[in-house]
Amino acid sequence: MLDYMMIVITIAVVVFSAAILYHKRTKVKNVHGIKGWVSPVCMVLTPVFMLFAHLFDVVGIISWAVFFVLLLVAAYFTKFMPVPKESH
Repeated sequence: MLDYMMIVITIAVVVFSAAILYHKRTKVKNVHGIKGWVSPVCMVLTPVFMLFAHLFDVVGIISWAVFFVLLLVAAYFTKFMPVPKESH
């Protein structure tokens, strides 16, 4: 029962956050091209990957290494994210 709740909640949160992300990012001019999307995509893929690792019972050093690499890649590519306009 708990696994089903975790699946539903994770999918709902990922879909909701991806929709908000896409809606907000299409309005902002991105001068760096695809590099500006790498960080948000890694952040959205992280819970999906960890959910599959938990469901298929492969939680171990490899899954945590992939998790860590996704976070490092996301952190590195934050410098290419577009700066939002000031709303003052």
